[in-house]
Amino acid sequence: MCVAGARRAQLELEKHKDTDLRVLVVWFEMYEGDDRATWRAALLNDPRAVHYWDESKAVGRWFAGRGGAFRKSGPVFWDAWLLYETGARAKKNLDKPLAWGRTIVATEKGLAEALERLAAPGNR
Repeated sequence: MCVAGARRAQLELEKHKDTDLRVLVVWFEMYEGDDRATWRAALLNDPRAVHYWDESKAVGRWFAGRGGAFRKSGPVFWDAWLLYETGARAKKNLDKPLAWGRTIVATEKGLAEALERLAAPGNR
C-alpha cells in the first residue's frame, strides 16, 4: 500500500465505522525508501486494521502468481484493496475477492461503492 492509498483507505473506513470489517494491511518495499524504518502504519489507523510488514513480498508475489488481472501489476501485486466475504481463508479463496481495485487512488470510487454495498441493510 502506498502513502496516498493508505490515506484514501482511511477516509473510506471512517465513513463505515459501524460496519463489521476486519482490515488486514500488508506493507512491503517497492521503492527505495519504502523500508521498515520509515514505515508509516499510522496513516491507516482504523482500529479494525491489523498491519503486517512483508519483507520478502510473499503476499504480493502470491497474488501476482494467480495470473489474470493480478498479474498485470508485474511480478508483485501491490497498492491494491481486496474485499472478501466473511469466512474467506488463506490460499483457499483469496484469488476470488468480491471486489478489488488497483491502485487504491485510481480505484477509490470502486472501494467506496464496495463498502457502501457491504454496509447496506441486509448485508451487515
